[in-house]
Amino acid sequence: MHVRQIKAGQANEPLRTELVQVMTASFLTYKPWTGMWGDDRAFTESLFATIVATAFEKWDVWVAEEDDRVLGVALWCPPGVSFDTAFLRASVGSLPPGLKEHFVSIISPQFRTLDGTLPGHDTEWWYLAFLATLPDAKGKGVGSALLNAGAELAGSTPLALTTGTDDNQRFYERRGYAKRAEAGAVLYNGYDWTERLMVCPGDAEI
Repeated sequence: MHVRQIKAGQANEPLRTELVQVMTASFLTYKPWTGMWGDDRAFTESLFATIVATAFEKWDVWVAEEDDRVLGVALWCPPGVSFDTAFLRASVGSLPPGLKEHFVSIISPQFRTLDGTLPGHDTEWWYLAFLATLPDAKGKGVGSALLNAGAELAGSTPLALTTGTDDNQRFYERRGYAKRAEAGAVLYNGYDWTERLMVCPGDAEI
């Protein structure tokens, strides 16, 4: 497996499409995602196309590949760059009425609670905006390889992320992250969601 950073100038349309497909396949298996955004593949692909385009404009894009196939994607928001989620908020308007109302009334307030605990942008830190692994590549070290690449890039600069499942929390804890805050609610699909802010090292000043 090979892990590399991709710059915007290296990202042709077929590669961008592949990244969108990897992220779509990954997140459609993630219950917090489908509880917030639904499980419509076309909508999810459209949203991730916007996310990937934003990442190439503002963030750092890393991929894990094997035999010329992308197995995983990590989108890192570097120090001093705002994790601007305007594109996500704009997408809420395209949700079906039930999901839209649930997002506005239930989910958004919870994320605002977590946002208040995130490190300020005058603090040097890296934020993992998205980490995605193809479902058939899970358990093969793809996520670990991408996290290791991010940690190497960051050096002594703290890392932060949020995640919404117990399994993911344990995955990150095994790699040196610690939970510092949480918020949650019962999602539209009935999933009992808790989003955790996690940082590495666990005692990092935020």
